[in-house]
Amino acid sequence: MPYKYKGSIVSISISIFVGVSLVLSFVAIFSNIQYGEGQMQNKPNYIVHIKIGSSVPALQSDIQAFYEPDYLPINKTSKGIPINSIVAWINDDESFHTVTSGDIKKGGPNGIFNSGILAPKVNWSWTFENEGDFTYFCTVHPYMNGEIRVGG
Repeated sequence: MPYKYKGSIVSISISIFVGVSLVLSFVAIFSNIQYGEGQMQNKPNYIVHIKIGSSVPALQSDIQAFYEPDYLPINKTSKGIPINSIVAWINDDESFHTVTSGDIKKGGPNGIFNSGILAPKVNWSWTFENEGDFTYFCTVHPYMNGEIRVGG
């Protein structure tokens, strides 16, 4: 009988450990999600929309770009947007997304900016203080990518 009792304690301990781990995982994940309408610190100079349906793999071939616009400035042959421009991204999709600087094909995130997880209908903005070409993608849906040219 002692062996059966000991097995019950092990089972209970494992169950408690798994339960606590799940709770802590959810807290860690959902504490980084931005909910609600989202408030921009300053009025943006440019707005990029995360398009409806961009998270649905079946629609990938039907969507030309996952961001609207997917490139700033809109005319790729023109100079970039001015330094210190504020760009806001609005998640118009029904899924969670991120706006993360870098290129998934060239090593992933580069640490320049990261929105964290954006819930549907939430916005996030970034001030581009330096000249350059800034690629970005969604870490949840890495096939989504865009680019912003600043200065030049």
